[in-house]
Amino acid sequence: MQTWNLTDEDPLHLTLSADPRLGPTDYADDITWELSLRGEDPPALTLFTTFGLRARRMQFFPVFSRGGQSVIDPAAFHRAPRVTRFYPNYLEVHFAPFEGIEVRAEYCVVGSQVVAGRVHLVNQSVLPHNLRLDWAGVLNPLGAGEGMAVLPTGLGLAMQGRSDGLAVVCFLTGGAQAGKSAYPALSLLYELYPGSHAETAWAVAARPGTEEAFQMAQEAANRAWEAELARIELCNAADVVEISSGAPEWDAALALGQRAALGLRMANPAQLPAPSFVLTRRVDQGASARGDGSDHPYLWAGQTAFDSWYLSVLLPGMASLGGELLRNFLASARDARLDFRPGLGGQHTRHLAQPFLAEMALRLAPPALLEEAYPALIQHFKAWLSAEHDADGDGLPEWEHPLQSGLESSPMIDRWSASAQGMDTAWIESPALGAMLYHEALALEKVNRRLGWSADLPWLRTQAERIRHAVEETWDRRARIYRYRDSQTHLSRAGKVLGTFRGAGVFAVQRQPGALTRLIIQVEAASESTRAVVGLISGVDESGQSIEESFAPRDFTWSLGRARATTRKVFSRVTQIEVNGVMPEDRIKLVCPDFTLEDLSLFLPLWAGIPEPSRARLLVEKRLLKDYLQPFGLPVCPPARCPAEPVELACMALPWNVLIGEGLLEAGFRQEAADLLERLMQAVVGNLKREHGFRQFYHAASGLGVGERNHLWGMPPVGYLLQVIGLELLSPTEIVVRGFNPFPWPITVKYQRIKITREGDRTTLTLAGRPPLVITGQDAQRIALP
Repeated sequence: MQTWNLTDEDPLHLTLSADPRLGPTDYADDITWELSLRGEDPPALTLFTTFGLRARRMQFFPVFSRGGQSVIDPAAFHRAPRVTRFYPNYLEVHFAPFEGIEVRAEYCVVGSQVVAGRVHLVNQSVLPHNLRLDWAGVLNPLGAGEGMAVLPTGLGLAMQGRSDGLAVVCFLTGGAQAGKSAYPALSLLYELYPGSHAETAWAVAARPGTEEAFQMAQEAANRAWEAELARIELCNAADVVEISSGAPEWDAALALGQRAALGLRMANPAQLPAPSFVLTRRVDQGASARGDGSDHPYLWAGQTAFDSWYLSVLLPGMASLGGELLRNFLASARDARLDFRPGLGGQHTRHLAQPFLAEMALRLAPPALLEEAYPALIQHFKAWLSAEHDADGDGLPEWEHPLQSGLESSPMIDRWSASAQGMDTAWIESPALGAMLYHEALALEKVNRRLGWSADLPWLRTQAERIRHAVEETWDRRARIYRYRDSQTHLSRAGKVLGTFRGAGVFAVQRQPGALTRLIIQVEAASESTRAVVGLISGVDESGQSIEESFAPRDFTWSLGRARATTRKVFSRVTQIEVNGVMPEDRIKLVCPDFTLEDLSLFLPLWAGIPEPSRARLLVEKRLLKDYLQPFGLPVCPPARCPAEPVELACMALPWNVLIGEGLLEAGFRQEAADLLERLMQAVVGNLKREHGFRQFYHAASGLGVGERNHLWGMPPVGYLLQVIGLELLSPTEIVVRGFNPFPWPITVKYQRIKITREGDRTTLTLAGRPPLVITGQDAQRIALP
């Protein structure tokens, strides 16, 4: 595996979590740690956590003393710390606290409740040195807690503390004594002659009982370190793709992204048959008050198909990933429905999984699992096209909930922001959902062919064409973009305010719709408390008949003192609106929904390959590149029509940018896809250097990180890079190359025993122990590996 030399000024991501590939993880009691190369209070090389908010802060750090001089601050070290190796649960750091004294510090999360490490000291000077190492621990507890103190434990001494029901024990090998520094510490004295070395191991465990924690820490410190490290290296060598792009910061970010993505994975066999993942895994997460994980917040509430797809983009070298995630969805099946978000704590929803699973299964699942999964996948596809989800049977169904869209902050469907119109997704037909279903139909066709089946092929072709036709109907020739449309009228008209009113009463509207439309009632309460709003809208339908629609409190979605409700009926004229249950100072608006609102999902037909070439060119050149592209990628909304809130509308969301980037490749815009990748990587690298972490979103104009720290969505898309350089398939048994590397420099990819260099349309393939194979040309070429 690659050796690094990363300092505090370089891209870094230094969280540590238990790895389900190497041992069990505890979904209900999982402790993540983070290493800081500079610390804060005190400034030190600090390993810290909060035990999932069960302590204000727990931190451990080394203090080195020689000849009456003590150093703790890395800024005062003779040579500052450098990260040389990193895996999801392991870090290796080199530094020199004094001239001539070299230190290698290792940190390894052994399990969900225990972290361990080693400190290796070498005297590289020509003089002997007496050195003292103090391994210090500072606990700021919560509840009836106690700070760290050195106490007799077992046959020696250990540091102990308590916080919020946890006993924290730190054990150090080598017969440590109580330290004499300003901090609670375990201390060891070394007499180091020139060229000699010394080593000690430490471990920290947090459990309800002190004795249990001590035993766990002692076992972790005395483990077979070299054998365990070899296991960690072999495991990661099998699953990680090494990239040499010619840009060292890119290479570091791509490696750190794979490390972070692997670190999101957890297992709980009692609820799901295979490991799953969470969206963030940080020092402030992992503790379940209920003890079973069912109370974890949404970031830990389950795997969606969309997030599963993006995880597969982050980890193209993990051959088992697709099969594992697919098995979890299959286990969630209820009445031919695969659940939207099956969770490690047994969480389920009432909604359908997004139509991404057949495509993911086709790419990643082994043949036996593909055959097992196909009946569930096609039944799930049929469920999306059923009358329950596609009321008018036109091939363009509706989302059940904004969260299913993967873009719930879109101004078209946002229910939570003050400025959002808050239209119910049940009445919106989305080109993005149509594009996903079309892509899924094509994937199911390919699954049939791979399995040698043909019974479903005619039906799938018919459905694919029907969906494609429905999506094409949403094309706006004048605006040169696909549009949202009403599920009943199939119109995509601009919005209009029909009237604004104060308090309860019967009101005549000030304006008329001008065309057949659904209506949205918006309530803005004077305070943030909700109201039991009831009322009645009277008007005329398409045929000129009088109609009425009542609305009750259950019809409204409330957030921060604002509520919205969407009518089930459509009106050609409105005569009056009656509102009750509001306060005199509350404001009510009656509006026609605005179907001309735009977001990045409207370009998804490009990814699905729906538009013919001339239309695709218009979509890319006249709208995408002209109106959306920013210095750091494609924002959710075009800058010229971007609402002020929420802020993520002005931000770049990596999964959506990757989808559009894949669409650019599909349409023949390889150079533009490469340019987009450069912008995305610039944002990721900048944040890794500023914050030593990823962010859920990056502002498309400034590149600054926004949203949750170390979120899945903020990690760099290794799989997209491989596609951009024309490496369409990378597996232990075969590779597929097509097109050319659009970057002006060669890019080398190492995976297991394979080394591939792409330079222009030239591919050099090297296998261990074999002479290089050189291939030229842009046509697709499949190479079976011996």
